Amino acid sequence: MPENAPCGRGPVERIRYAALLLPVLLAAQQVDPDEIRVKSQAYAPHLPTLRVETNLVEIGVVVRDNSGRAVSGLAKENFQIRDDGREREVADFAVDSSAGAEALTRPNGKADAAPIPGTVGRRFIALYFDDVNSKDEQHANDLKQTREAAGKFVKDALQPGVKIGVFTTSGTPALDFTDDPAKLSDAIAGVRAHPRLSEKGASVCPAVTPYVAYLIAVRRDTEAANDVAYQCRDPGQVISRQSDEVTRAQAEETWRRAKELSMETLESIGRVTDRLATMPGTRVLLLASSGFLTATLEPQRDRIVSRALHAGVVINGLDSKGLDGWRPIEASVPLTGPGSRVAAGLAHQRFEVVQVGLRVDAMNEPLAALSEGTGGIFFHDNNNLEAGFRELAAPPEIAYRLSFRLPEAAAEDSYHKLTVKVVNARYKSVQARPGYFTPQRKAAQAENSPSRFDKEVIAPDTIEDFPVQLSASTTKLPSGEMTVSVVANVDISKLNFEKQKDRRTQKIRFLTALMDAQGAIVAAKEASMDLALKEGTYNRFAKSGLNAKLTLQVPPGVYKLREVVEEIGGKMSCSTNPIEVR
Repeated sequence: MPENAPCGRGPVERIRYAALLLPVLLAAQQVDPDEIRVKSQAYAPHLPTLRVETNLVEIGVVVRDNSGRAVSGLAKENFQIRDDGREREVADFAVDSSAGAEALTRPNGKADAAPIPGTVGRRFIALYFDDVNSKDEQHANDLKQTREAAGKFVKDALQPGVKIGVFTTSGTPALDFTDDPAKLSDAIAGVRAHPRLSEKGASVCPAVTPYVAYLIAVRRDTEAANDVAYQCRDPGQVISRQSDEVTRAQAEETWRRAKELSMETLESIGRVTDRLATMPGTRVLLLASSGFLTATLEPQRDRIVSRALHAGVVINGLDSKGLDGWRPIEASVPLTGPGSRVAAGLAHQRFEVVQVGLRVDAMNEPLAALSEGTGGIFFHDNNNLEAGFRELAAPPEIAYRLSFRLPEAAAEDSYHKLTVKVVNARYKSVQARPGYFTPQRKAAQAENSPSRFDKEVIAPDTIEDFPVQLSASTTKLPSGEMTVSVVANVDISKLNFEKQKDRRTQKIRFLTALMDAQGAIVAAKEASMDLALKEGTYNRFAKSGLNAKLTLQVPPGVYKLREVVEEIGGKMSCSTNPIEVR
């Protein structure tokens, strides 16, 4: 049996192997990090069950008493919904109860003596580490301590019926839901920071951080622009020689990159939400992050909330930077010299003092909004991350799902403020999403339809819009398990690249799936490559082809290997080959 066996368009020699789910790797290719960015995750197929009616707005509500316990026994008549101040009729009403619902409070103030029947079942917890927006070694309680706290939490959380998955923004590492403590421990230990945007801003003026860039580029904040001018002044000067046009251009570029990164983070969270939605039991997504900016991205954030509510997924947020994440300003501003310099120094101090708190709020906003909108909890301003994991791992014992119908005249893509009140019942607090964006009906319908990529994953056809050569190799691990890696070599000379300054840009999406005889997916993983190739790199890959490697885990058996490769622009290459694993 050769070490490498080709996988072409037709039948291939059968390969004996057992596979392990590993990160995507670029096979034997040395390029600058900014030329090829790779992300990977377990493939979550399109789920028709997640289809959300565009004329319904769903609201998850958790009602708590003075002790913080969930209040049970409420009915449809106990809730009032106001949409921009106008009362809406409750169209649908449902009650979700979870395992561990021993300490519930009835509306009369008495606690239930026993769990509600049918609440005890399987639990699935998705541990999501935001390793791209993390600031390891900069904040005292960032990714390192978050990783350590999560490792301790898993040891106690793996009770009968509980399965945990490990997911990251970067896609590395990725571990699907399991109850194997060793695999979970290894996956958590493998989480590392993959920062793609410096908090120190660009080299032209480090004062233009992503948050300051947002203030200047979006809010048109003249105070922020003046502070940048002060910080980027020449020694001995009060005013920067850098022009307003240069400052604004740098702010807009920094904000563009920060917004792009936040969009990718939201897309990643959405994919994990969809994956969690397929699990048969109570579902919690525990999102650990230092925070990121989602200003102007509220509609995308709201769509995640809607999908999570519809699928019964609770998102709990954990602020991993803790209380020590934002240290007081240590640098003092000299106030000697001309009066104008004193005034500029005082203005800088005022700006820093005021904005440091607002910046923290802006970075925490997506975690708070996703938690509040899905009936979850946002754990923040606390350095005890172990306690945070314990508190956030369980879904609310009782949650109510309400919905109301949108009026026909509702403007599309507009924000509406929601308030939910409880009447004729004793309670302390009501937790519900604070608002929603009216969906764009055509866009929502398209979003709820399987994409061409999803359709091709389960299709039997062969497509070759551009050449892709497949090969597979097997390796025996010290544990005795076997791994197989499928390498796709893409002829990028046949792809459509855009020219941006000195780079050729394109995005390629890959999927490797193993299916049983009935066509059901047994294991699958997808990855994407964002390409920004220099001319020399492009010419090299145009001759040799661009490699991407995916590795999977399956039990022994006979399978069909399905490979789907898609470029942005519509071209695809798809093939199916028989494979034997033993």
